[in-house]
Amino acid sequence: MSLQSIGLNVQAKPTDSLLPPRLPAAEVKEYASKTIDNTELHVRLNQYQPETLREKIIPYFESLYNTEEWQNDPRATPVELKELGYKVFNLRRTGGQNFAIFIYRFEIGEYNTNNYEIAKLLQIPATFTGRRYFNIMSIHSLCSEPSCANELASATQIALNWDTTTKKLR
Repeated sequence: MSLQSIGLNVQAKPTDSLLPPRLPAAEVKEYASKTIDNTELHVRLNQYQPETLREKIIPYFESLYNTEEWQNDPRATPVELKELGYKVFNLRRTGGQNFAIFIYRFEIGEYNTNNYEIAKLLQIPATFTGRRYFNIMSIHSLCSEPSCANELASATQIALNWDTTTKKLR
């Protein structure tokens, strides 16, 4: 699976220092940025594949984003994304008025979820099917307004395209 499969130009190194997700030991497999309707989006595909059968598929990690720098303003995940296993965070910089949107999902073999505990359980069927890998697909962007409506609409396009394009590969 590659971000190139959805038409993104993969870059060698992330350049988005404003909102670096605090992701687990999983390797940043690919990084890309794309502008849709004047919204700059940052897309990451982190992948972890255990080297032995004894290793767990899902590594431990504390948080997907820097919780000291960003606070989650609760937001309902749109149904079309929720049904595909995505979760949306509307983030506000601590002590500031900067806002960001963060969309992610965990991919465990052929399964998708946004819940860490469920992802841990999905290690079992993924092992039986021989698809022992873990991806974190994430999209984030700084927002031009607190609602992040434009950024969510643009990020949704990428998330839906990723799901459609990679479904047959998982």
